[in-house]
Amino acid sequence: MYKVMFVDDDAPMLKYLLNIIQWNELGLEVVATAQSAVMALQLFQDKKPQLVITDIGMPKMDGIELADRLKQLQPDVRIIFLTCHEDFHYAKKAVHLNVDDYLIKDELTVDALKRSVEKAVKLIGVLRNSNETLSYRDEVTRNRDLLKQSFWKQIISSDHSKLALNSGQKLGIDWKDPFFLLGMLHIDQSSLIQYYNLKDSHLIYYSVYNIAQELAGSFPGITVFMDVGADMHIVMNYQRNLALNICESFRQFGIDLQSKVREYLKIETYLVYSYEFQGIGQIGKTLEELRLYNRELYYDNVSIGAMPQRSALTCNHDAVHQGENVKEKLFQAFHDKDMTSLSDIVDQYAEQSAVNKLSPSLFIEQLSQWVRLLEYESGYDKERNVFHFNLENTVRLQETLRCVKKRISEMVVEF
Repeated sequence: MYKVMFVDDDAPMLKYLLNIIQWNELGLEVVATAQSAVMALQLFQDKKPQLVITDIGMPKMDGIELADRLKQLQPDVRIIFLTCHEDFHYAKKAVHLNVDDYLIKDELTVDALKRSVEKAVKLIGVLRNSNETLSYRDEVTRNRDLLKQSFWKQIISSDHSKLALNSGQKLGIDWKDPFFLLGMLHIDQSSLIQYYNLKDSHLIYYSVYNIAQELAGSFPGITVFMDVGADMHIVMNYQRNLALNICESFRQFGIDLQSKVREYLKIETYLVYSYEFQGIGQIGKTLEELRLYNRELYYDNVSIGAMPQRSALTCNHDAVHQGENVKEKLFQAFHDKDMTSLSDIVDQYAEQSAVNKLSPSLFIEQLSQWVRLLEYESGYDKERNVFHFNLENTVRLQETLRCVKKRISEMVVEF
């Protein structure tokens, strides 16, 4: 059972929260209530609740500042805001703090609160399980994952020796059937940074991997491999069966996986998968084709893509940036702290780049350079290297833009 704390300077509201739902039925124990943010801070360090439901408008220290302090003490604490009226200024700060929900008191219903709390509880469970799994799983399991990664590296580097294949068999990977499908799953970085700290990325990747592993048990022939960064590889080995549409089955696996990751982690993912090919020896070559095809989809809003047998790349690697004028406008809007103009400028540059089919690598490189200059200008260096590494590995235009806009908005607040 997880622990929850209520914070509100209105005593009747605290009593209302205590009785509005059966907290124990949601897997929660109410361990503390506080009528001020100062008292809440003291109780938080003593009771260590995983979920805090707090009012925003309180004297001396408001709920926004309290949430910020709680996140510093315990970064993975889940927070739900309650407020008497909708305030865009507060809502924007709530998003910046990655809180779980923002509920209006006058519109609060039992169902709305339960939905919000249930989502937070699911997230607590996923993160807790990931932490425990990473911290306490035994040496054998850790070694198995390392051996599995090593086996995959051998396969994609065209090492199909008997020794390599034997090592796969010892891990339960016995590809005896002649036909293969290969998939590549990418974790959307913009949705990740919306809800989590970048330093927790490895926990989220491992959580997605665990969800994929569990789901693979319902789809015969599927094996999941973790890759470096935000990608995972999915192999399906099979014998042709006229009674079963293999490609549709693989696609359904992807749809189910995306749905579960979205439900449990609030994260979006992108999946591309190959055409049918024959023999282990074609895996490395097909993976390279799949990476190129995924890059080709950069300017399209495609969450699941099936690679045709021959994919003609259409990106223009010789297109001119035409970015100097954009840079001047961007810096002026930044100094004016005009977030609307900043967003419009980035969107316009993206639209022009999409029309010109500018190479995604060049487009991302240009945005990364501008963000670095703004970071230097503002002195903002929070998780800088991790952010730019993740930005360079974004695979869809919308993902890149959301990452860049969130980074700029953080700098505007601090500037």
